Amino acid sequence: MKILKISLILIIGLAIFILPSCADYEDYTYTTSNDPAEAIEAMPKRLKLFSEGYFGIYSDLIPTSVLWDVDTKMDIWNSTALVSDIDSGTFEGFYSWRFEGIGAWIGIGVRVEPLDNLKDLSIYSNGHYNFAYKGTNGFKVGIKSMPFQEVWYNYTVLSNYGLRLDDTWCEISIPITNFASVNASFDLSNIEQYFMFSANNAAQGYNVGDVHFIDNVHLTKD
Repeated sequence: MKILKISLILIIGLAIFILPSCADYEDYTYTTSNDPAEAIEAMPKRLKLFSEGYFGIYSDLIPTSVLWDVDTKMDIWNSTALVSDIDSGTFEGFYSWRFEGIGAWIGIGVRVEPLDNLKDLSIYSNGHYNFAYKGTNGFKVGIKSMPFQEVWYNYTVLSNYGLRLDDTWCEISIPITNFASVNASFDLSNIEQYFMFSANNAAQGYNVGDVHFIDNVHLTKD
């Protein structure tokens, strides 16, 4: 019995030492705001520290910094594709995007809503532009600032940043400092289109019915 009591005392003492006190949770606050910045500010410190280095656009594991159908919208240009969420064989989390070409080309844009609600992402200017991809067909991705400045990367160039067209998931990470070499007028402080995806016959060898999978679209500060 004496050994048991000593063990219990040790366990209780360790629990008091290890477990966080109530003070650790004093920063829990609640908000009904639709402003992502205010929502992040209301997070507990541990979660806030995790979220501050990222701008999440489409991800399950990285904190999402946009509010879909509130300040962010997806456009399918000229009805060129079918877009759906898959829930098996994803890159991370519960869902991944599936793009299927049904027109003469594929054109998809993830943009601010409304279009004049431009987003300042300049704090990510020394970071990376990231997404995951699975498929076997050529494509290009882009980002757009206003007034009317675009940066596009074709799949041949994306192979330098991690792309593989072998029908397995791969991660692409582009240094944002490289954007200037593509378009010196691009302005990260006036973003209109967060993510653009396109495939066509001339540049990517597109065929009707081609399928592409996208996931974990986000920017990082480093």
